Amino acid sequence: MVNAENKINLILDGKLLNLDTAPEIKSDRTFVPLRGIFEALGATVDWDAQTKQITAKKDGRVVSLTIGDDTAYKNIYSVKLDAPAYIKDGSSAGTRIQQICSMLGI
Repeated sequence: MVNAENKINLILDGKLLNLDTAPEIKSDRTFVPLRGIFEALGATVDWDAQTKQITAKKDGRVVSLTIGDDTAYKNIYSVKLDAPAYIKDGSSAGTRIQQICSMLGI
């Protein structure tokens, strides 16, 4: 939901999510901070700083994304992203919310 100040509010199960990094719109797509979204969806999250890979696990599903790569993995299957994950402000990885929810089965 975008309010009058163009601030993006994310609501999950009727509750406003307070994330450490604000979602943003780029090229008509909404990008969200990965860790905050994964954790809000009940997934456990691991970050490998050396490979720049984030991995989320939930209900037998494993989703992994690498910063700058337009391919993600859901278990052993590759999933083409229409925009790669990226680092925002040096600390938070972002990607499209639709694709993340779909990969986690939400």
